[in-house]
Amino acid sequence: MRLNKNNFIFELLCFVIAIISTIDLYFIGKTRTIIQESEQNPIGRYLIRLDHGDISIFIAAKFLGTLLALYGLFKLHYLQFKYALLITWAIAIAQILLLIYLFI
Repeated sequence: MRLNKNNFIFELLCFVIAIISTIDLYFIGKTRTIIQESEQNPIGRYLIRLDHGDISIFIAAKFLGTLLALYGLFKLHYLQFKYALLITWAIAIAQILLLIYLFI
């Protein structure tokens, strides 16, 4: 099987998405005592309130969301959807911006 440049870029972008999502989950775990006050996503705040201040549902939802997003990207890529790589780029850039936001 020949190495295809677009396949390599796609897989690299998916890896970036997965790594940054993992860093985000780690960061949530490390800040669990203040996450209820510092979380800015309204859905995230709702999930934390739903679990009475615990972050378990929130973390599970973020993890599941990442898995579903990556599955969808791989499915689009496998089906050779014309814009699969563009969509993957957009999500990877959004994840990179999230990482910058978290640490600045």
